[in-house]
Amino acid sequence: MGNSVKKITLLLVITFTFLFSTTSWGEWTYVGESDIGRKYYYDKDRVRKNGKVLYFWLLIDLPRPLMETSSVTTHTELDCSIFRYKKLNTQFLRNQMGGGGIINEFTPKDEWIYPKTNSVFESLYNKICKEHQKNYVSLDVIKSEVFYYGNRDGKFGFYTEKWEGLETEENIDYVKYEGDTVNGVPNGQGTFTWTNGKKYEGEFKDGGINGQGTETLPDGDKYVGEWKDSKRNGQGIVTYQNGMKYVGGWKDDKINGQGTLTSQDGTKYVGGWKDDKNQGQGTITFPDGTKYVGEWKNGRRDGQGTYTYDNGDVFEGEFKEGEQLNGTHYDKDRNIKWKKVNGETQYKQ
Repeated sequence: MGNSVKKITLLLVITFTFLFSTTSWGEWTYVGESDIGRKYYYDKDRVRKNGKVLYFWLLIDLPRPLMETSSVTTHTELDCSIFRYKKLNTQFLRNQMGGGGIINEFTPKDEWIYPKTNSVFESLYNKICKEHQKNYVSLDVIKSEVFYYGNRDGKFGFYTEKWEGLETEENIDYVKYEGDTVNGVPNGQGTFTWTNGKKYEGEFKDGGINGQGTETLPDGDKYVGEWKDSKRNGQGIVTYQNGMKYVGGWKDDKINGQGTLTSQDGTKYVGGWKDDKNQGQGTITFPDGTKYVGEWKNGRRDGQGTYTYDNGDVFEGEFKEGEQLNGTHYDKDRNIKWKKVNGETQYKQ
């Protein structure tokens, strides 16, 4: 009788401990379970921060082995500011809870992933951001709403009602917003639609366009890339309705930094830019084979450079405002044909 009481008491203690103990299992902290029985953990003690970005290991414990795999760990980069993540490294393990050794591992494609609404990953990463980012705005307070940006009695702002009356400078809508909001302000994923037909789809923060997004203009031009303070900033791609395409850097809505511009006829420039003009080192190649490699200033060849003609001749020297100033003209066999000094041609005697 005494032994039976002891066994029952011990069983109750074990059951109570299992149900009400911490959600950590070793170094793994439990964060949730999917509807198909997969359990999710992360290494809470080794989370690393870089601004609003978190780095940590996520573990998925499978309810039953898949092939030989019973658990999967992924080194994850989580951007809490605009709620997206990257998979940096993935490992497939033989036993549950990351045990039994690695069966296989690989490096996933370097790309940002946006959790689907109401998905298990949205819930998991929302919990992790709330745990480790002090000023993180939880998805719990994000709503999906429609706003109109414009004037109401001369006051600019976001309004819940569309202006239906006579349009004047005092009362008019400029933009319609559809998407995520926090405290009545666009935050998260959304769409701006202007009355002139221009459209932006992408990320918002504190009412402005910030992050990754796509802008389509009424004439057919299209920009896909990074934004900051409602302007093109960072890396982006523009395809123009006339067939031209630019891939590269932007700053405050202007082409800046390194980039490539390709024209419809095949002309291609690769190099530096400043305020929409060729600047610094760059190379331009034409369909007929002519080519310039060298320095640029304010959109013109300016400085030291080499110009190759379609017949193989080469001019090497100094350019000024697009014109050859000082240098030597060679034929394709590197024989000197003529020289230029201060813009004046001097032929070989």
